[in-house]
Amino acid sequence: MCQFSGMSFANPVEDHRGMQMLAVSSLPVYSASADIFVIIAPPAEHQSSRRCDLQSYNARGWCRAEMLAKICSSGLENFFIFASGEGDLEPVTEDTLPSLSMFVFEGEFSCCQQRHIKSSCDKEALVEPVLGLYSLVLRQIRANVNCKNMEPIMKHIRDNKERFFPTLYSFQAEGVGAEERELFGPLVGATEAYVEELSLPECTVSFHSWQRPGGEPRLSRPCLFGRFLKFESPRFSDAFVRHAGNTCPYPMQPGDSGSLH
Repeated sequence: MCQFSGMSFANPVEDHRGMQMLAVSSLPVYSASADIFVIIAPPAEHQSSRRCDLQSYNARGWCRAEMLAKICSSGLENFFIFASGEGDLEPVTEDTLPSLSMFVFEGEFSCCQQRHIKSSCDKEALVEPVLGLYSLVLRQIRANVNCKNMEPIMKHIRDNKERFFPTLYSFQAEGVGAEERELFGPLVGATEAYVEELSLPECTVSFHSWQRPGGEPRLSRPCLFGRFLKFESPRFSDAFVRHAGNTCPYPMQPGDSGSLH
């Protein structure tokens, strides 16, 4: 039985950029909170006559962010694809994982295709959530929690670190030349160093466990976002910390300020 379930038929806030960004920014948290993640992408024709299928789903940056959020919280457990239009769900395994690109920042973004005529780039908005997802993997491994599921994900990330966390990216606005901008810069190393310096109790403070049938402990994934790493960096604001705290069903305590203490 799933704790969370969702299906998107239409986006009522797509014409309001502020509301749209609130909605899309919640996708990583929502995807990481789901007990079961199923990609439903059988062949179909879009109203624009464009073909839609698993390949088109996997090409989109925000879809890649959803998948990354799922694997960073619980690995490949309960991760399925329904792409043929008939038959059974196909489980995503360690062998088939490379066929699904999780390189979020190499994906397609509507804002980039539209030359950012209405907005800044969604890639910049995704930096903090993606660092938060990476910190979940680092902390689980350091705390020796859920390692069976996390170690293959950690290997996949380390083997392709620059593709997961590009240092720079090319920003193209309407009517002007391309501009090279910093994306992750030194923040990935800062994240790793921060987690490495945490004590084990600090690594495990945001992991809430209960028992599965048979006695196996299980993570409460919504709680993983309740307390987020906070860096003394001008690239970070309190916005994501507040967003993460408000999303988590376990409220942050007074004085937390987004830290793990």
